[in-house]
Amino acid sequence: MSKDERVPWKDVADQKYFKKVMQNMVDLGFGPSKTELAYVRFGLTGIGHAPNYQIEVPDSTKHCFRGMGHGKATDAGDEFAPHNLSAERFTYVGVQNMLAQLLGQKGI
Repeated sequence: MSKDERVPWKDVADQKYFKKVMQNMVDLGFGPSKTELAYVRFGLTGIGHAPNYQIEVPDSTKHCFRGMGHGKATDAGDEFAPHNLSAERFTYVGVQNMLAQLLGQKGI
């Protein structure tokens, strides 16, 4: 399977991971009730237990986070390398649906 076909976020087994991704979106001011949407792109490298991720907000600012501790990836510069990120972008609700799927619930 090529890196472009990988979906490491589907290998995440810890619900806390998705909850923290969602919390970081809220902390940036983009939660479920916002009309302006932020998007998450997940890292394609690594083994998928806690992929790095980048939250992209409407003004084109990108916020990079390390997946394991969810801290800002200050060493990444303005953004992670685009070829190391998913082409698919996920909203808060999309991440919420990933959490629901992990918990065996119906998505929103």
